[in-house]
Amino acid sequence: MKHPSFIVLLCALGCFGQVGYASGAAVDGLTSEMLVDPVCLDCSAPRLSWRLADQQCGARQTACQILVGSSADMLAHGKGDLWDSGEVQSDQSVFVSYAGRPLHSRQTVFWKVRIKDQKGEWSPWSSTASWRMGLLDSTDWGTAQWIRIKNDTRTSALMRRPFVRENGAAVDRKTLPSPVLRKEFQIGKPVKQAMAYVCGLGYFELYVNGGKTGDHVLDPVQTTYDKRVCYVGFDITRQLQSGGNAVGLMLGNGFFGQDFAFGTGLVYGPPVAIGLLAVEYTDGTTETITTGPDWKAAMGPVVFDNVYVGETYDARLEIPGWNRPGFDDRAWQSAATVAAPTKKLIAQMVPPIKKIRTVVPVGILPGTNGTWIVDMGQNMTGWLRIRVQGESGRQIHMRFGEVLMPDGNEIDTATTGTHVTGGDQTDIYVCKGGGVEEWEPRFTYHGFRYVQIDGLGQKPQLSDFTGWLVRTAAERIGHFQCSDERINTFYNVSMWTIEDNLQGILTDCPHRERCAWMGDMHAVGEAASYNFDLMRFWRKSSADMETVLGAAAPRKEGGLPSDPRAPCNIAVGKRLCQQARPDWGVATVLVPWFNWLYFGDFETVETAWPMMAGWMDFLAEFAVKDGIIEEGYGDWCPPGSNSEIDTPVALTSTAFYYQSLEAMRRMAAALGKSADAARYAAQATVVKQAFIARFYDSQQHHFGSQTGPAVALHSGLAPDGQEQAVADGLAWLVME
Repeated sequence: MKHPSFIVLLCALGCFGQVGYASGAAVDGLTSEMLVDPVCLDCSAPRLSWRLADQQCGARQTACQILVGSSADMLAHGKGDLWDSGEVQSDQSVFVSYAGRPLHSRQTVFWKVRIKDQKGEWSPWSSTASWRMGLLDSTDWGTAQWIRIKNDTRTSALMRRPFVRENGAAVDRKTLPSPVLRKEFQIGKPVKQAMAYVCGLGYFELYVNGGKTGDHVLDPVQTTYDKRVCYVGFDITRQLQSGGNAVGLMLGNGFFGQDFAFGTGLVYGPPVAIGLLAVEYTDGTTETITTGPDWKAAMGPVVFDNVYVGETYDARLEIPGWNRPGFDDRAWQSAATVAAPTKKLIAQMVPPIKKIRTVVPVGILPGTNGTWIVDMGQNMTGWLRIRVQGESGRQIHMRFGEVLMPDGNEIDTATTGTHVTGGDQTDIYVCKGGGVEEWEPRFTYHGFRYVQIDGLGQKPQLSDFTGWLVRTAAERIGHFQCSDERINTFYNVSMWTIEDNLQGILTDCPHRERCAWMGDMHAVGEAASYNFDLMRFWRKSSADMETVLGAAAPRKEGGLPSDPRAPCNIAVGKRLCQQARPDWGVATVLVPWFNWLYFGDFETVETAWPMMAGWMDFLAEFAVKDGIIEEGYGDWCPPGSNSEIDTPVALTSTAFYYQSLEAMRRMAAALGKSADAARYAAQATVVKQAFIARFYDSQQHHFGSQTGPAVALHSGLAPDGQEQAVADGLAWLVME
């Protein structure tokens, strides 16, 4: 199966003309585990992929040869000391598993590939690509310990904010401390290569000799932290220097230390970190620097941070030089060592969250009481970078919202969910004074269009503000355009919505709940996969679901019984919202299915098979009655709100069950599970017959609502031979 970006590329070429590849076969687009030159893979046999770039009609690969070596020089001389596949008669160019000598932790690997085309001619060798192994075993962390700040020494009144739930009284609540940590070390020999492996929960930034490492933000991505957490690998070779060196960490609460929004029941603990710096010298020797009680800790300028309600940064509390060598940290605390907060550390192999692009505001409006409202022109996910000038101690308050009040003089924060989160989305910057200051938050993000700013003193300029769109850095691989600008607008708004919700998980909304609801994942999965390279993203999502199997509290009454084979309605974290309904838990099957269908990733299917099969068995035992599933959320949030639902819950739940049976049938056949494939096929036949008998109006050729025939056609549940009649009936309903 070809990589979807190649398929989309072919479509684009057909519409807009060919790109300028040289004539004849060529190979490009080399990836390891669908990542370009990754520096931290923790799988023992990475899967290699490439693209055939050839203008000729009918061009195809008939054979390939892969060389993998321990150095680029080795490959340049045509030698693969780790693996030479030889000529392999195959058209497979996606997910070809490495099959060479065993690889070890922190190893750097180089590879290239050539292919034989349909004429039997070899292409030139591709450019050399690489990957680096992460930490394959827990013992590879050596003496590294989890550390945190021992004493919260904040004294600022800004470390507290009012927490207000609907119809409740305001209660001042402070967040957990977000410290800075540091350590110095010496480099006495020429360095060949140096890597840093870091996990800081909930968020972290790594600094080496004063400079921030990498371009990630909001690292690491959210997981169910007590089950597994992600560490991130960075190449820090160029940041090291001969003599004294310093490494620093800034920690934020993220979702790990989230003890403010929705109450205090979702917190895992105060920010913690573990880190390993591995230095390889040119003489072949190695050295490691690890986190432990010899690190120093202090409170920094972040005095309040919560991923839902915002960040407060007091620039007067900045510590010049804290992350550089030679800094006097004798007054700092010794870091406290703590027990591991998780069962498993894994490499972050999903694309990181990054600042994707700037969003330029379109206007500044006067607000009430001397405030100013910055209009970004559209809803977006991310934050605002500001440039201000004020005396020391001046507070700049930024409140974020999606819409304005009717008079246009205030933002309306109701849509951001303040009645459930307990607080507005607000960033506060405290000036240090002395000139122009620029700032943007580190440990929070917002869903917003408008920002109401208080404390400026005078009307600002548009150039004082820059919006940053922040999301998972998945490559855009699909585009659509037609002659009808209304349809183009619908499409572009949909893509903007998907983009805003790619936050390491697929969130339901970027401004309020920010949860990985199972129903959202399978509902948007296909549209998202057509347009973004989400193979790694969906693989993580599937693994996230496994961490919440059986995690829901036992049911006391009604509904399906609690079962260890059933996931929760939310796939990550502590806000699980009960056991998944049948039409939402279907994501356990459809997400791995989409990953195979659209990206060719069969390994996710193999890994998730016990989860998928268990869920299907659970439904067959407890939910299916005469081929129909009665329970579910139904046609959730149709136009006009839930009061306008006109489609039976059983129709949509049963349709999703049928989709799952068909997907399981095909996946079972591909896995060689012929008995399972036959069983799922038989069940699907029963379900289809029951669905048609229950919901199909043979006289009117429809299923009672616009949703009904749309779902039936999409799921393959229209009566055989009646598909066009059903489509015509749907068109009639739409026009009526």
